[in-house]
Amino acid sequence: MPKLARYPIETIIGDKLRADDGGHARETTLAFHECSFTLKKTGESLLRGVSGAVRTGQVLAVLGPSGSGKTTLLKLLALKAMPAGVSRGLVTLDGQRLSAEGFARQCASVEQTDSLWTYLSCREQLQYAIDLCEPNLDRTERWVATNRLLLALGLESCQDTRVGNALIKGLSGGQKRRLSIGLALAKKPAVLLCDEPTSGLDAASAAAVMRLLKEASERLGTAVVCTLHQPSPSVFARLDLALVLSGGRPAYYGAACELSSFLSSVGRPVPQHTNVADFMLDAVNA
Repeated sequence: MPKLARYPIETIIGDKLRADDGGHARETTLAFHECSFTLKKTGESLLRGVSGAVRTGQVLAVLGPSGSGKTTLLKLLALKAMPAGVSRGLVTLDGQRLSAEGFARQCASVEQTDSLWTYLSCREQLQYAIDLCEPNLDRTERWVATNRLLLALGLESCQDTRVGNALIKGLSGGQKRRLSIGLALAKKPAVLLCDEPTSGLDAASAAAVMRLLKEASERLGTAVVCTLHQPSPSVFARLDLALVLSGGRPAYYGAACELSSFLSSVGRPVPQHTNVADFMLDAVNA
């Protein structure tokens, strides 16, 4: 197969961003207000009074140690049923209350565990996603859209490789994660939620995944929310906003680049040559 030409990510599906009726790029804001979640059986609060917002062009990372409520918050934002407890709070999209049906129609989520077809190749899985999301494209347009998506994801070199599993050699962990994100991006979602997108990946693969998410936020008009456990400096540098949870409560919410200044203001200055994210997590764990 001839080498595919490189395309910017904004052209991965057709030649237009998500747009309003006038053809203008659509601005989106996902906001959540006083979100809480309490277990019915024990009365334990896994989340308490968590608020924040993220808009088009931004990546919001939810940080915190294990058990701090990161995944619970992501499920709450996705309006997923959690029968083990009681959810409270308000989630809005562009000022309107978001329902589970509205989320399914306008947004997308990527779970921590990749849910991919073992025996299908990268190209086949992306082709099926585009067929479902863009049914009005003709055969040539679908082929071009698939090529562009492969290139934007950095998967052109393994486009004919099956996903594989423990017994069948296939994609690497980083490639699987990028493919999962690509399947969600085929929908051109207003909001993309990703649970631990860098978990289990080496530094280079984690950086590639975060670069992809940042490009999606800036060029596709998608607001991105992801949970991260221990982001490296290169991963943290791609964040716009940070929400740090401690015991289900917000310990910090604001610009990621101002986290170091915040720590200094509360008497916990970050030592030189120290990863600010690691230092913050150590502080809330103390």
